[in-house]
Amino acid sequence: MDLVTDPRRESALGIDRGRRPVRATVGLLVGAAGVAVAYAMSAFMGAAVVLCVLVGVLIITPLALRLWTDTFDLFEPVTIISIVYFVYFVVGPLARIATDDLSFIGRSSEADFVPVLVAIAVAVSAMWLGYALPIGPRPALRDTPLSSETVDSVRYGRRMAGLLVVMAGLGIIVWARLAGRSLRYFLLPGVSQAADAGQGGTDIPYFFFAVEWFIPAVAVLIATDGLRGRFARTALIAFVTVMYVSIGFRYRIAVLWFAAGIVAYLRVGRRPRVLHLVVPCSLAFLGAGWLAAAREFFRSGGAAGSLGFDLRSALLAGLSDTRIFETFGAVLATVPRFLPYAGITPFAYPFLLWIPRFVWPGKPVPFWLGYVGQSIGTPETFGAGAAVPQFGEFYIAFGWPGIMIGMFIFGAAAKWLWRWYRASPDDPWRQAIFALNASLLFLAIIRGYFAQIAQEWCFVVLPAVVIAALARRRARRAAGRAVGRSAEVVADA
Repeated sequence: MDLVTDPRRESALGIDRGRRPVRATVGLLVGAAGVAVAYAMSAFMGAAVVLCVLVGVLIITPLALRLWTDTFDLFEPVTIISIVYFVYFVVGPLARIATDDLSFIGRSSEADFVPVLVAIAVAVSAMWLGYALPIGPRPALRDTPLSSETVDSVRYGRRMAGLLVVMAGLGIIVWARLAGRSLRYFLLPGVSQAADAGQGGTDIPYFFFAVEWFIPAVAVLIATDGLRGRFARTALIAFVTVMYVSIGFRYRIAVLWFAAGIVAYLRVGRRPRVLHLVVPCSLAFLGAGWLAAAREFFRSGGAAGSLGFDLRSALLAGLSDTRIFETFGAVLATVPRFLPYAGITPFAYPFLLWIPRFVWPGKPVPFWLGYVGQSIGTPETFGAGAAVPQFGEFYIAFGWPGIMIGMFIFGAAAKWLWRWYRASPDDPWRQAIFALNASLLFLAIIRGYFAQIAQEWCFVVLPAVVIAALARRRARRAAGRAVGRSAEVVADA
């Protein structure tokens, strides 16, 4: 059962439309339930373990169906979503049950596991329903070779992507000047030079966010063959990575690498072997954990923190992000019993976010973000930066209906993204834009702050969309002028 593959392509893909995958899935569910129930009768937090196993099966079932029907694609959104959900909402909670680590930021979360797992099961079910149902637009399939107009637009787009790199550099230079910072702030402060103590002036965040323009620029340059040769590609990605490490942008590093890797494989029409990804993904996980601990060192210019690497600390720091499980449990126990629903405000706030406070001093603050700390209710919460998963914000907004409707829409949107790309998989513009969107799925899942995700989309994906639109428009105009000149030549003859 392929949930998004066009029916006209099913026979070519050799999909088995029989009942064997469904029966196997049902058998897997029944077997897992039996094992879990047997374990629950005698084990510590047995009910939570039961639900963890069942939620894990629910999360990976779409992947199992694709493997059985030979329609598995590593870059399909359903794959990315399943992996992230499995790590954050199955592996993380089970690891904490196994190690009896049931306290977070001074609050015991033992009683929260069962209701949170029930909520996750509802959220995942609604998301898969949105992904599976045959609703939403179906972009027309295009099996013809790319037109000369697309080839010309690629040439123009390559130049615009190079210009975007320059604009990103100028943006951070302007920010550094206004904020009273040295550019050494972006070059491993505390490692390559002494700490930069100077800080003052006016901090304009939108100039700072220009640092994210490097991500769409890299994706477009790879898609348009603007970075020819491994050296040029590696050098640019390494330079941007150093900048992101310097400012502690862990998730931006992940988005950069994922986007670059996805678009590179899409360009050659291949997929990496899953087994070959185990080692690099494990190293990236440990690297993210190390950076979480070393972030204080870089941000203080070497005045605080340390660059030392400890395997256990890096592993625990990497798993600490999965604590959004516990923070959602606190919110689930508090809203609406002690805190009211936020309503539509979280989803309207992106329309206000872009207005600087010096222009609108009375601009409302995102009050619902404080619900997380208030729900935990311990002194350690201050400065902890606690967050909730995406469906946590849906719950804060509208409760259980918010989870079901929000996740259904999210699943339908992810399905449409895949359909849109599959309609013309050889188009370099679709390759770049799809890779950027697919890379942001990770951040959209683990950070329940819709305004931030909308902001990231505007800085990471929108520039590529604008470059594609401008390049195509210029190519069409050039083609129109060429046709006009040809008509004039024919008329003169």
